[in-house]
Amino acid sequence: MENQLITMSCNTQASYLADFIAEIPVLSHGIHQYNLSTNEGSGYVRFIDFGRGFTSIDLNFRLKDHLTLELGNDMKDILYFMYVTQGICFYEFKNHHKSKRIEEYKSSSTRCEVGNEGEISISKDMHFIMNIISLDKELYFKRFIARNNESTNKYDKLFDSFKLLKNHIHVSSYSLKIAEQLRVIHNKTETFEIVDSIRLESRYYFIVALHLDQLFGEIYGSKQDNKLNKTQLNKICKVTEFIVDNPDHDHSIKKLCDHTGLSPAKLQEGFKCMHATTVADFVRNARIEKAEILLANTDLNISEVVYSIGFTSRSYFCKIFRQKYGCSPREYKKRPSLLQ
Repeated sequence: MENQLITMSCNTQASYLADFIAEIPVLSHGIHQYNLSTNEGSGYVRFIDFGRGFTSIDLNFRLKDHLTLELGNDMKDILYFMYVTQGICFYEFKNHHKSKRIEEYKSSSTRCEVGNEGEISISKDMHFIMNIISLDKELYFKRFIARNNESTNKYDKLFDSFKLLKNHIHVSSYSLKIAEQLRVIHNKTETFEIVDSIRLESRYYFIVALHLDQLFGEIYGSKQDNKLNKTQLNKICKVTEFIVDNPDHDHSIKKLCDHTGLSPAKLQEGFKCMHATTVADFVRNARIEKAEILLANTDLNISEVVYSIGFTSRSYFCKIFRQKYGCSPREYKKRPSLLQ
């Protein structure tokens, strides 16, 4: 494999991740996954190469030994965007020897030029979940520059922000938008269908856009901190999963506040931060998305689906389903499976 962007070492001599990945099974459509042995710990490392200098690594494990990930390439200029959803780690450039703490729910951006590698240190005996996206700066952004022959102020500013990442890691304020996208990716049941692979790729592209948007905004003065602390943000993540897993429950504001210990104002603020919507709209959308899955994959009739997701009005359900999917539930159920 050509992209040798990250090195792994775990109390052993480091070996390029690209070489390491070449020896492990391919799940589907270029997705490589290594499941840790009991001697190493538990969990997995998943690698996806989307081409055009764009790769993604998902770490989800508990290790028995300290792990160091070496970032960089001796021939390329690489941008890295990192996001931790559980645990903490530390980042440092090899020639600086000064580490930076990377916390949960914060977008972290850095740049490794030729001869200026970085390292991520992950402690043992900790459940750690992290996504690392790497972009070959020259290769990835070439197509955008080609589409815009004339230099624009925003493009110039974006590339200036990349210059500021030289020998520096930018840690943004707390944000749950990336956490929500990763939650959807990690909770997705693998079907190995090409349509699902395209959807997966689009989500990772959206995550890149969120990283870039936050980096650009904070560097150029439009930083907007939310007023929730990490504990409160973690509660929003947990209650999000609870709603999605149990769409038929009573998810009134009072019930959810009792469930989380958050005030109504903090609950709404958290959902605005993470989902850019209200609690009520999120609950309604979660129910509709669950209904779509049931219609596509079960023999339940429309009334049974309506009951199973917590709605009481079939006509109301049909109305909002059509608004989201552009057809009635009955029409959707008759669609060929490839289009679902």
